[in-house]
Amino acid sequence: MGRHAYCILAHNEPAVFQRLIQGLDHPGNDIYVHIDKRADINDFQVSCQYSRVTFLDNRIACEWGSLSIVKAELHLFEEAAKNGPYDYYHLLSGVDMPLKNQRYIHDFLDNNPGKNFIGFWMLKDENENECSKFFHFRVYRPGGNLWRRTCNFIDLLSVKIQRRLGIRVHYPFSLYKGSQWVSLSQGFLSWLIAREKTILKVFKYTFIPDERFIQSFFMASPFADTLYRPGAEEYEQCMREIDWQRGSPYTWKEEDYEFLVNSERWFARKFSSSNPGFLDRLLENIKE
Repeated sequence: MGRHAYCILAHNEPAVFQRLIQGLDHPGNDIYVHIDKRADINDFQVSCQYSRVTFLDNRIACEWGSLSIVKAELHLFEEAAKNGPYDYYHLLSGVDMPLKNQRYIHDFLDNNPGKNFIGFWMLKDENENECSKFFHFRVYRPGGNLWRRTCNFIDLLSVKIQRRLGIRVHYPFSLYKGSQWVSLSQGFLSWLIAREKTILKVFKYTFIPDERFIQSFFMASPFADTLYRPGAEEYEQCMREIDWQRGSPYTWKEEDYEFLVNSERWFARKFSSSNPGFLDRLLENIKE
């Protein structure tokens, strides 16, 4: 059985986060956590019987759609890699829950060594996507709705001007898009974090870069042929249950219990602490 690093981005729902950690606690795992700078880290304190839990000191205020999320992800990967090597690095949100126990996940990956579990949205070139082809200068900062509306207005005006003048962003490779929640092999992760400066430069003005940088660098890497199930549905590739048809994404409820426990995927996102009994049932189901 190999060693796995779980890298978690959390900013709210500490009760869900605490149950997530319970589901990941295993002798073969270490857990690395980034708590959003604006959240009270004391709300997220946990203890594990088996896993070592490391909270990152260098915390970032993560703003949706901005490069700040990419920076937080890279900090997590780098902190974990310093204590590696690990066979796999799993990126989760703090409102995820495991659907399988750790023995199942470790066995699955032992039987698929070197595969990378990365979701691709239709596996197509994204260079012409509106989020990518123009420079986006919006920077969300803590503040009221007026500030956010001002940022949106400036960004939309900037894009209109760029479109009129024929200004486009030029990338050094084709862009691809998919879920930011991934499970990466040691080989690819080492290759990826060695290119941190390039990643931050290339995606500095891309809107929602966290859904593009891993996929794009992966397809430009020597590891592109290690993708798990090329051509499969996006969340099957990364082994997550995420429903964007009923929400942004949908929050799983008690009535979804049978669907979730019968899923072949490893994790699901997202959950709420409004029904702690539902979360406890999911944990009970994966007890080893």
